[in-house]
Amino acid sequence: MSDGGKGSKPRPFSVAQEQYDERWDLIFGRDKGQKERDFSFDREMDRKEDGQLERDKVFQAMQDDLDRMIERAENENR
Repeated sequence: MSDGGKGSKPRPFSVAQEQYDERWDLIFGRDKGQKERDFSFDREMDRKEDGQLERDKVFQAMQDDLDRMIERAENENR
């Protein structure tokens, strides 16, 4: 049975890769110096928008306090 001619080989480009990249950057607005996206910055910005960053700081402070309380209790029981 035939698979309809679908294969893993990509179609040939009708333009040079460099020209394709330039057009892609022009369309999607990437600067020439910014080749890789900083995903950690994106995640931090998303969290800031949701107020998650502030909640994370409060949660971390609470966790630190709890850790200190547990450590203090363990030292008293020795």
